[in-house]
Amino acid sequence: MDSAIAVGIGEKILNPVMTVFGLAVEGKGSGKGGSGGPSSWIKYSGNGRSLECHYRYGSLLALYVFRGEEISHSDLVWAITGSNNSVFPTYSEEANIQFQALADDILNITSLLFTISIDEVDSIIYKVKNRPKGFGALGK
Repeated sequence: MDSAIAVGIGEKILNPVMTVFGLAVEGKGSGKGGSGGPSSWIKYSGNGRSLECHYRYGSLLALYVFRGEEISHSDLVWAITGSNNSVFPTYSEEANIQFQALADDILNITSLLFTISIDEVDSIIYKVKNRPKGFGALGK
């Protein structure tokens, strides 16, 4: 599927969710993607927080941005829940399924990011930056 069409589908799915938390589309576009191939993106912003969605070669990447820090969806889920149990990312190649999985996770897990104070967001950033890596992460 063309990446711009996929992001258009995603926008229809995410807009109602992001609006609830005071975020709106700040920008969207397409690019050649360098060596990674053609890509498209959409960025939601509001209240000092952003969500960037990048779609390339049938895969969706979600990044949360606050205070200049980018945090992956999986790192944010871990910081909030202490586990990696989420429906996004999904192994489906269908754009609508990927964006719906992200929307479900936002509503059920990561919405906390959009409702807490900036000071509380700092504690999430700290937790992600200090997340155990490699074998040290096993069981944590």
